[in-house]
Amino acid sequence: GAPAAPAPRAVPGPGPSRAELFGVWFRVALIVALAGAMPFWPFVKRCGGDLALFLGALAALGLGAVGAAVASWRTRRAGAHLLALLVLAWTLALAAAEVLPRAVWPQPNLTWSCE
Repeated sequence: GAPAAPAPRAVPGPGPSRAELFGVWFRVALIVALAGAMPFWPFVKRCGGDLALFLGALAALGLGAVGAAVASWRTRRAGAHLLALLVLAWTLALAAAEVLPRAVWPQPNLTWSCE
């Protein structure tokens, strides 16, 4: 038969607004600042409630990084997306540094509770 007609090209819509771009970069800047501050956590995170608070803060930071990654993907901001994914990886590394010595490779001086 006859060759198929070429598919019509999609006309790109308007790009992201200035407010959307500001929102994406604001989110990314916030999670980068928080991720940089996490190693300087001001409380003892050896066990108990302080450890739970630290892990909860890491979970919130991880959710923030996922949200920033999604927002940067939707607005096609590669740099912001890369930073958000790096923050997510850093958050997972910090969490692993606290969880793995207690769960996978138990050490006597690192426990979940302070009893």
